[in-house]
Amino acid sequence: MDDSARVTDPRAVALVDLDLRREAFPTTLLRALEALGALPVGGHLELTVSDPRSVADLPKAVREEGHVAFPAVRVPDGFRIRIQRGDSTRG
Repeated sequence: MDDSARVTDPRAVALVDLDLRREAFPTTLLRALEALGALPVGGHLELTVSDPRSVADLPKAVREEGHVAFPAVRVPDGFRIRIQRGDSTRG
């Protein structure tokens, strides 16, 4: 099996959780990219945001940087966005 098809044990993947409900875009994007840069490839970042522009634009922006953004999920006082660090030299 090649490396691209390998399934990683989810218990071994790094997870960082950031509450950015008091921040607005583009600050949320800058904080997300900084946190992603500290994660290993395949690590996950979970953001809680309340800014509508962050919900719309942050996932697109991190995808352009080579990461994987999962659909936002509504939670009390905002939205949760999960991002998986891609194998990008930019992030």
